[in-house]
Amino acid sequence: MSNGRRFLKDSKTMFFRCTKLSWRNPETLVVAIMLPAMILILFTNLFGGAMDTDHFESTYLNFIFVGVMAMAICQGAMTQATVVTSDVSKGVLDRFMSLPIARSAFIIGHVLAASLRTLIAVILLFVIGFIMGFRTDASLAEWLVAAALIIGFIFAISWLGVLFGLLIKTVEGSTAVPGISQVLLFLSSAFVPTATMTRGLRTFANYQPATPIIDSLRYLFLGIGEIRLLEATLWIVGIFLVGFVLSLIAFRRRLRK
Repeated sequence: MSNGRRFLKDSKTMFFRCTKLSWRNPETLVVAIMLPAMILILFTNLFGGAMDTDHFESTYLNFIFVGVMAMAICQGAMTQATVVTSDVSKGVLDRFMSLPIARSAFIIGHVLAASLRTLIAVILLFVIGFIMGFRTDASLAEWLVAAALIIGFIFAISWLGVLFGLLIKTVEGSTAVPGISQVLLFLSSAFVPTATMTRGLRTFANYQPATPIIDSLRYLFLGIGEIRLLEATLWIVGIFLVGFVLSLIAFRRRLRK
């Protein structure tokens, strides 16, 4: 078997193995899939009535939907850090590396499994959002661009999840990773317009990675705000490159220990 075919075969095997681990772990599924949906329901019903809709150019549900979707993506992808750390700390990685398999298949399997689980969470969130009253008048072209951004963001963030899983030494420590990613989203345009923030916070929120992506998706779906497609694309590519390169470096260091 050629190296390329072996790599594809081993990556496919690791992907199915990681996917099965996710389905056998109900806590991971609840956190990654159901938590964002619960946040959407709670935020809309708790804060929606008190929000000034003039700030949002739409209903509060429509406005925060994209922000909660970004939260679902970060939550689902970063949860993979716990799975990777578990494999490393329990010796599963060492066992795999003792077998005649393509070494990088371990990482690829985890990235693809995290991406699939996160994509399912986003699809479920769309279903719940439409049931609650989320509406979009996006054209087919806008849907396609939005889908490309969403899938690219999912794939890029999944690499970061694997990276943190390789860097953190204990499973307990890795459980904090999803929570840290949520803080970044609260300091963005996910739940309120950045124009309502204080100057220092507004400056940070406008130029951090999540805001251009959220703003672009919100414009594509709802036609409100501004589209920052170039910035969003550059951030997604940058996140992917950082996650990809540093994951390979961290993986090689793990193998040398």
